Amino acid sequence: MLEDLLQVHIRGFRSPRFDLPPHGNLARYREQLAEAGYDYVSDTGRLDGGSPIREAPVMSWRGLRLGGGSYQRLVPFAAVASAIKASEATAVCYYHSYDFDGTTPGLSAVRSALLAREVVGRGRIAPIFMRIARRFGSETCFDAAI
Repeated sequence: MLEDLLQVHIRGFRSPRFDLPPHGNLARYREQLAEAGYDYVSDTGRLDGGSPIREAPVMSWRGLRLGGGSYQRLVPFAAVASAIKASEATAVCYYHSYDFDGTTPGLSAVRSALLAREVVGRGRIAPIFMRIARRFGSETCFDAAI
């Protein structure tokens, strides 16, 4: 649907919530993504060279997916920078458009703990992203995928 709307090839797929197939067959899952026309995938799995598509796993550190903006806004920048430096592979980070455009409601609109979790610290993400890009550089997931 996105390809039809945008008239461009959608090259990558990020598994929602980093979910992998419940049946545990990562190789078959990668084959299905390749058959669907994707060039790369970003989740938490890795086939170490046996994948028919490029893999760009989201950076994790001590069990936390610090590659995600939602995590980055809640931990000190020093922890994020340390995780990037310690990463053996390319440190893949991801962000949502609402992290930058202010469309998420402010704290005054929060009516639930779930929504509060989504908006607390949201204003920190753009400055964190800029610090990461200046300090470590930036490239697309397609270019970074191994």
